Amino acid sequence: DATLEMFLKRSPSLQKLWLSNCPQITDASISKIAEMCLEIETLRIPHCLKVSDEALVPIANNCRAIQHLDISATDAGDELMIALRDAKPNLKTLELSGLWEMSSDAITDLVVVCPGIHVLNLNKVEDLDDTALQIISLSCPDLIEIHVANCPEITGEGLVEVISECSRLRFLELSSDGNIAPHIIANLPSHLRIAIDVEPD
Repeated sequence: DATLEMFLKRSPSLQKLWLSNCPQITDASISKIAEMCLEIETLRIPHCLKVSDEALVPIANNCRAIQHLDISATDAGDELMIALRDAKPNLKTLELSGLWEMSSDAITDLVVVCPGIHVLNLNKVEDLDDTALQIISLSCPDLIEIHVANCPEITGEGLVEVISECSRLRFLELSSDGNIAPHIIANLPSHLRIAIDVEPD
């Protein structure tokens, strides 16, 4: 935390910050972004397990230039989604992989006010369902890439909705098990790049 805070103090015009798998980073240093780096556009902190809404909500409130946000496998929750919804940032990338307890309602409330999202990673968001995918597909027509592996409530019907509404979609990640029938996967459009997450036996 001390090293990151010193770096942030020296970088008030910082636009991009990437930190991955940093278990020693906590809210104490990440919260300084909201005070010192108001021009930040890209914040990627996947697997920083000790970072929570306490630090991220002020960033949503104060850093209105944010376009690319990766908070996968952090301790972020619905409170951050609400703050982002209210701030209405011009999000292009939103990565929420591994946020098991985040609600579909919080995610869909956000994407409705962020129609410019191009990349959406929702792997392992357990509450995500077909209704959420329908709202996403109608709200984000420029979606290029979506990840929905290990989302047990999603079915082939939800996937078909996204594919039919998002004409620019070029990449789809999903799981080989769950509620998606094999014939749905077999008949996906040829222009789509497909990544299938296979659970170990």
